[in-house]
Amino acid sequence: MNGHCIDVLEADFDRLVGEASKTRPVLIDFWAKWCQPCLKLKPLLEAAAEKASGAFLLAKIDIDQNPNLASAFRISSVPTLVVFHEGNPVNRHTGILTPSEIEAFLRPYLPGPAEEFLKKGLEATTAGDDALALKCAQDAFAADETDDRARLFLVKCLLKSASGKPDISYIESLLEPFSDTGPLAADVLKLKGSLFFVQCQPVTGVGSELYQQGCAKASTGAPEEAIELFLEAGELNDNLARGPVKWALIQAFHLLGEGHPKLASFRSRLMMLLT
Repeated sequence: MNGHCIDVLEADFDRLVGEASKTRPVLIDFWAKWCQPCLKLKPLLEAAAEKASGAFLLAKIDIDQNPNLASAFRISSVPTLVVFHEGNPVNRHTGILTPSEIEAFLRPYLPGPAEEFLKKGLEATTAGDDALALKCAQDAFAADETDDRARLFLVKCLLKSASGKPDISYIESLLEPFSDTGPLAADVLKLKGSLFFVQCQPVTGVGSELYQQGCAKASTGAPEEAIELFLEAGELNDNLARGPVKWALIQAFHLLGEGHPKLASFRSRLMMLLT
């Protein structure tokens, strides 16, 4: 065994697998000494762990020595592989795999070529260095255009960039592959909301100034204040309420996010505004 491959017993499972998977993926190999396919798979898994240089941890669990773990994971046949990622089992396979199949099985959970650029970009964002963050985002996307996180991070940086008006058509093309559902839906909807307010068009009539102020607040990261201004504008002008205000509020709700404590109240006020 080496630093990338360990034997795990039941008493150490939470520490060696559960906690460890929060920093890197853990591939659990449920095996048995009497299982010939297990013995054939063993060197292939160890070679994959060595090749990955610590990108994932291979945790070997002998089902005869750890019957409670085998039962908890409902292991009815070996070898069975289980991927633990961020504290939870996320994928499993029963049976032997080829080296290329092992790689494909693990690929969704391993850092890609954009990972280092993304890490540096997030650090730059935290430090308030928007120019460096944008450069890192561009490098990350260039390194791997199939990485959804790199694509969305680039959109975020482009929208935040202070170097002039963002290229709307380019940003729209970056967002085009995403739907409004799925694991990245919240991030996608927030970015679409930000894009909406970047393009916010002037309106006329009573309440128009409040509407424009709301757009300005939303575009600078103050959606709660923006929503109050939109609602006030809609109360003054029914036509505005049923058109621009309604659509602006929907986008501002996306900026707030589904978990925001005031979202339900704001939605109720919009419904009252439209009745």
